[in-house]
Amino acid sequence: MIKIRNADTTDKDVLLELDTLLGGAVWDGEHWQNILNSRFYKVFVAEVNGEIAGFMVVYVGITEVHLMKIFVRRIFRGKGIGHKFMDKLMEVVKDTGKHMVFLEVDVANIEAIYLYKQYGFKILKVMPNFYGSGQDAYLMMYEVGRDEEVGKIIVALGSEDGKAMVNDHLGEAPCFYVYELTKGGYKMIDKRKNDAPEEKTHGDPRKRKRVQEILHDVDVLLAPQVSTSFVKMKDTGKWQPVVIKDEVDIEKALSLLINHFDLLYDLVNLRREGKPTGKIVFFKDEKLSFI
Repeated sequence: MIKIRNADTTDKDVLLELDTLLGGAVWDGEHWQNILNSRFYKVFVAEVNGEIAGFMVVYVGITEVHLMKIFVRRIFRGKGIGHKFMDKLMEVVKDTGKHMVFLEVDVANIEAIYLYKQYGFKILKVMPNFYGSGQDAYLMMYEVGRDEEVGKIIVALGSEDGKAMVNDHLGEAPCFYVYELTKGGYKMIDKRKNDAPEEKTHGDPRKRKRVQEILHDVDVLLAPQVSTSFVKMKDTGKWQPVVIKDEVDIEKALSLLINHFDLLYDLVNLRREGKPTGKIVFFKDEKLSFI
């Protein structure tokens, strides 16, 4: 009989032993003690007829859940313990109200990758030499679906014709096109002339102030390039910066945002609450990451 339960400090020695078998970045006893006592981590063990067969460590962050470690002893594999752990992971996601789950997995671990894909995880990118010794990892993400309409996001971008984004700093665009996004689609709600004064020095505060006035009701600023102003606004301000690298087609860009609406909505809500996450949402070749 398989039982998944919460681990406690009495399991520390067994967890350290299993972590050593797992390999990679092995945590020492003090680290495990801190993890087991932390309110940000949830540690689970699987028992088969009272014997500990594996463990899972989950980190619950501000906006996301991160599967940190998962391991099943070889003699207990093939009994469905991996699925039991993933079911427990999804319980954590539901109970904490998060909508993003991240994990890293060795690109050669075909069985684990297949398991994660069964639960809706998608590969975002390859992380070269993540495990050292030339071992690459996939960064995978799962976005929790929502049955109800959660709201809307107001997005602004720079354009001359409403078809292509200006491939330059957003503040240099002749016009700002403003769109309303929902999970179901998008619509243009305004076209605003950029009448901000020309910069006399880099980062001219007069120009920034006027752009803020023009885009006072906007949640997300979208551009095809990372600018200095985007880097500055990671940690402050109401705007969530989003970059879709080298993509200027507005229709394609907005469709990509809709595909990741839940993620953006969570980040925007944190901004609305005055809690920016210090992240630029970054897409390249339609794969999502953060900078």
